[in-house]
Amino acid sequence: MQTEPHEDIPDPVRSTPVYEGPRRKIVIALDSSGHSKHALSWALDNLLDVDMDHIILLSVGIFHDRLGDIMAAALGPVYDADRMESISKQAEQYASKILDEATNVINEHAEYLGQNAKISHEIYALKGGDPRDVIVDFCHERAADVLVLGSRGLGAFRRTILGSVSEYCVRHAPCPVVVVREGMLGANSAHAHPHRIRRGRNVNSSQREE
Repeated sequence: MQTEPHEDIPDPVRSTPVYEGPRRKIVIALDSSGHSKHALSWALDNLLDVDMDHIILLSVGIFHDRLGDIMAAALGPVYDADRMESISKQAEQYASKILDEATNVINEHAEYLGQNAKISHEIYALKGGDPRDVIVDFCHERAADVLVLGSRGLGAFRRTILGSVSEYCVRHAPCPVVVVREGMLGANSAHAHPHRIRRGRNVNSSQREE
């Protein structure tokens, strides 16, 4: 299933600030589910060292989640180009909303840390391709140190058809992978135990979907 890596990664849609020098790169994958927002909160509360880390938010899979609608428009009795364009625009708008929400979460965490804390981060929005391959390729190309993503908890049938993004990344990503399940300590709490996992420790807390 592995595809050819993307030769060129587009410029980030947002970045502030990007510090020079060596920093641990934490890639956090965002999709259209609430699980990815949960994963972002967990990473900020438990993984981030604001003085040592650089957060890379990767919006991916928004178009893939609308695949059924797109195929229905393309393969229906009458090809509906207008409907396909509408679906595409809706997906882009939703992706932008997800990035706005993620940015707000980061800004709120910086305010919580106080002392004019700034979280080095940048945001990428990629579309097209299988999200599993896009995430793994991106981690290769950006030399990610850690990948964080949420567990979507697909049912057995959907997992058989679509496959598990988290399980695929655990197997193929070039770096340690943290799969954040709903209810994992620290996420969606009042910033519980920030910096629980420090730089240099084993952060490979991957869990496969059941």
